[in-house]
Amino acid sequence: MTKDFYVLSDLAKDTQGEIIEMKRESISDSFITELLELGLFPGANFKILDKMESLGKIVVLANGTKVGLRLSDCKSVLVKISKPNS
Repeated sequence: MTKDFYVLSDLAKDTQGEIIEMKRESISDSFITELLELGLFPGANFKILDKMESLGKIVVLANGTKVGLRLSDCKSVLVKISKPNS
């Protein structure tokens, strides 16, 4: 049985999916606002362009915008996978 939802920071490069929610208890309102302004909002489609675990960074394409984020922050973003990396 596969999981229905994942945490963005756990996914590999080239994974695609949809953002489901931001865990409000884990991140500040100001950071949620920043994510929303960058195009990372519930219902938005995304693709992971790069993941650099040694640097603690991830690059995500969401609604035509490339966004670099800290992996630690992405632990609060819940997603659904539509196309796993191959």
